[in-house]
Amino acid sequence: MIAGKVILTAIEIPLTAFQIAGGIVLFVFALAMILAENCRETRNISHSEKQAFE
Repeated sequence: MIAGKVILTAIEIPLTAFQIAGGIVLFVFALAMILAENCRETRNISHSEKQAFE
């Protein structure tokens, strides 16, 4: 904890900027996981199920 504050202070990054960047990274990962799950479900539809939709 203490070392992190020292490092952020040394490179002149405010803690709030670091928190915002972390939130953005989490959001991007969550979005990627949601989109990947939807693609996986689309690929798993069998041929007979595809014919039922047509």
